[in-house]
Amino acid sequence: MVSATDVAGTPALVDAARQIVAERADRGDRRIHYWYYPGSELDYGGCHWHPSSRDHELIADRLAGFLVGLPPHW
Repeated sequence: MVSATDVAGTPALVDAARQIVAERADRGDRRIHYWYYPGSELDYGGCHWHPSSRDHELIADRLAGFLVGLPPHW
């Protein structure tokens, strides 16, 4: 799984992650998946605007929901 979110106001990381997943999928890799999590609900209350403990809990909950929806072979 490849994950990304917008960083410093640019979608460059998100675009690169999507491109990597698309290239692998085009080569027949059905085990790779892309997961995006929006930072709009995060408070970034950690040191130097990093995610806080609360943010990490939100991200973990979203990730768990995503993983549950993946095909069984993953």
